[in-house]
Amino acid sequence: RAIEACRRAASILRAKADAKEGDAYKAWLLDVGARVAAASKEGGFLGLGGARVSKSEEEALAEIAAALEANG
Repeated sequence: RAIEACRRAASILRAKADAKEGDAYKAWLLDVGARVAAASKEGGFLGLGGARVSKSEEEALAEIAAALEANG
């Protein structure tokens, strides 16, 4: 559902916002997603090791960026 919501948001932005505003909103959404993904480590033991952002989180962020039609 979230990916579909991102697609709808991109469509609305194309129709209603200028490119600068749309790009800023997309960047904000991607920043929020990246901060959430990095909020805690995945894996590790007793707080040691682990990854700040898991592979599945990286893939989800890439899928969100694609759905938003974000240019990076």
